[in-house]
Amino acid sequence: MPFVSSRHAALPLLSPLSYPSTLPSLFRCFASLLLPPGLIVYLGMMVGAFVWGGLADRIGRRQTLLISLSINSVFAFFSSFVQGYVSFLFCRLASGVG
Repeated sequence: MPFVSSRHAALPLLSPLSYPSTLPSLFRCFASLLLPPGLIVYLGMMVGAFVWGGLADRIGRRQTLLISLSINSVFAFFSSFVQGYVSFLFCRLASGVG
């Protein structure tokens, strides 16, 4: 990588060809950090669809919708204030179930 030969000699010149190799690796780094919370919500949704679907036949759709919406709202609110990663994942799982 060539360097500027002036008073800013420490700043490397970045060519446009260096960006395509850098951006995908940066995206993979961030995507690997965000993948488990996203997946755990969908896991909760699968469990919730099984539970709430059967319950809706017994107690009615309106009651089931109100209960699941309140569970989703409470745990989505709690997930924004938790301190640990495991408790965050638990809140996201419970939010998905609701």
